[in-house]
Amino acid sequence: LPSQQRQHQRINTVAVFPLSASEDKSDSLISMERSPVLLDGIVPDNNMFIRSVGRSPTEILLFEGRSSPTKCGSLVHRLALSTPSLTTEPASSLLHAQDGNHRTASDAPAFSDSDGDQPSMDSGAESSTADTDDRAAQLCYSCSEVLCSGTPPCSRWRYTVTPCTVQGKSTVVAFGGRTPDSVCLADTYALDIKCAAWTKLQITSNFSPSRRHSHSASLWKDRKIVVCGGLNDAERLCADAYWLMDISPRKEVQWSKLCFDPPLPPRYSHSSHILGDTLILVGGVSTGSSQPSIVLADLCSRKWQELALQTSTGEALLLHNHTSHVLRRPSVPHPVLLLAGGGGNCFSFGTHFNSGPYTVELVALKW
Repeated sequence: LPSQQRQHQRINTVAVFPLSASEDKSDSLISMERSPVLLDGIVPDNNMFIRSVGRSPTEILLFEGRSSPTKCGSLVHRLALSTPSLTTEPASSLLHAQDGNHRTASDAPAFSDSDGDQPSMDSGAESSTADTDDRAAQLCYSCSEVLCSGTPPCSRWRYTVTPCTVQGKSTVVAFGGRTPDSVCLADTYALDIKCAAWTKLQITSNFSPSRRHSHSASLWKDRKIVVCGGLNDAERLCADAYWLMDISPRKEVQWSKLCFDPPLPPRYSHSSHILGDTLILVGGVSTGSSQPSIVLADLCSRKWQELALQTSTGEALLLHNHTSHVLRRPSVPHPVLLLAGGGGNCFSFGTHFNSGPYTVELVALKW
């Protein structure tokens, strides 16, 4: 839209992006040409900063964020996508769900019976554009509140939720965040997905990260979680930027600090992933003269490298407050990142929204 027509509005729809093959261009960002399919429905309270976890190829758990300057949520919702054509082919090859949910009259107290491995939204198979568009156009969704027991976390936003396995059970770990009163948090909670029960995790190490929000968290080796960056109570970058959370079978937390050589600059409002022993940091905001792009950091050797990014069209790309996903494509021997959304405000230049979505091939990594 022209800049004079742009307005800041909460988006309360669910968008599905058909994933089709992109032209092979290494070391460049390629804009995806497929348009999203908007599904009918609304999200409760027009939440911002909703956190999501893939439960199965057609089921997503949504954790509430902020709905107004003075109100945050603490509820969990289950978003279920359905279409007859998805019963025989994996939906992970075509689906990317935007933030969105709505409460139904009959709140669902539990998840589906399947308790398999935590799936990603990675692309497992290529399909023709026509078939993909047809199936996406047939999609519908339902969303209901999950009735959780136990000790839930207090209302917060800008926190992280990370899927992992504890005692053989599928679990989501929530860490940090910010309350409606602008108080930063450093507590850790675990949600047992099967029985929908919250537990506050006890810290057994002698030290732990400072309070923070707008950080990232990624799973490493089954039950270890790498926490990166964030802002503290004073809205400053956390000096203790990188931490490793090790969750014991007894649901106790051991923290240890990660130090890189050379030191890895802190950041916030970024996203992160771990493939093998490689930590991938995507975008964010830092204090340097240039904004962060993509960093590949070896968690064993603690060495890292930064990748230069340039869109194929030369368009400006603001990689913060975005989402990113790792795609697996049979025809490509290395991971592909899908970048969606993002942008920011500037008093001098106004509001900029990334167009995209974009894909970027990480040629430095192999599966």
